[in-house]
Amino acid sequence: MAEHLLCTQKAIGSNPFTSSRAQGVVLVIELDPTTKTYFEMGMTHYNRGDYLRAAEQWKLVVKEDPSFAAGHRYLALAYEKLDWRHKAKKQWEAYLKVETNEIARTQIAERLKRL
Repeated sequence: MAEHLLCTQKAIGSNPFTSSRAQGVVLVIELDPTTKTYFEMGMTHYNRGDYLRAAEQWKLVVKEDPSFAAGHRYLALAYEKLDWRHKAKKQWEAYLKVETNEIARTQIAERLKRL
């Protein structure tokens, strides 16, 4: 049985694809419990600055649920923090394939041009 993961993000600083004028973004994502656990563990490691462990968790997320856009996005961000540009680029490309929001898709394409 899938669980819901509630992600609340402040627009400034935590989400590279929202306008600084936005008040915040709330996402409700349905994930199976294993994927949810991997995702949350990745967030914990990332927020502590342990980008390698975050990447390891988010690799498991995208393996379990390849259509989960946020998994690809955060894995790409972790790879960028590790300065693994080639892997980051591949994840941004994977993210682009599953992201449905046109504004985000445009911003991902622009980000890919800078890598």
